[in-house]
Amino acid sequence: AQYSTDNRASALAFAYQLQAAEIFPLDLPGILQLAHQSTTDGRVREYFYSATPLAARLRVSNGAGNWPARNPTDFDSLIMLVPTVVPQVLENAFVLLQHVPEGETSEDLLFARTVQLSRALEALREKQPQAKIDELLAAVGKQELDRLPADQAASDLRQALEAKGGVSYPYFELKNQLYGSPESPIHAYLRTIYHEVPYDNHQYVVLMQSMQ
Repeated sequence: AQYSTDNRASALAFAYQLQAAEIFPLDLPGILQLAHQSTTDGRVREYFYSATPLAARLRVSNGAGNWPARNPTDFDSLIMLVPTVVPQVLENAFVLLQHVPEGETSEDLLFARTVQLSRALEALREKQPQAKIDELLAAVGKQELDRLPADQAASDLRQALEAKGGVSYPYFELKNQLYGSPESPIHAYLRTIYHEVPYDNHQYVVLMQSMQ
């Protein structure tokens, strides 16, 4: 009975974390935490079962793709990540977890490093053997890419990341605005992408209904 109770509590915690990701998909640190907790609780299969459809939905979202052009805000650099980087983070969270900074770090730094790692993985996948991918991702995570031998793979990756560089991601500022300003246009954006599918089709709803 105790196992059953503990298992249900774990399932509910997973469902609530998944709900948070569906409501606020820009919470990349939260997505990584969900993946980490899934590993701890033995829910890796459930993670992929839920995260994969969410990633697919965001990738083809009309609201996510068209919003910045129609409704410019101070957070467009973040919003533009929703149909591109966010799905990649959802699909590759367990790989990225191996290379994100450890120890004390700001949310903005963790967010930016996750974006960079996701883009590095995209650039490397299907072009390099796994051992080389691991080596280069470790260097990106530690900000030591320039210390690697100047081979073609490292050079190509530097160029790919530099092409996407120079962009600020005010993640912490965005969160503060969401908490402090109910009239923020970002709330309207998040509602738009959330309501693109019927309520019962959200992955956390499916999961909660399966536990009843």
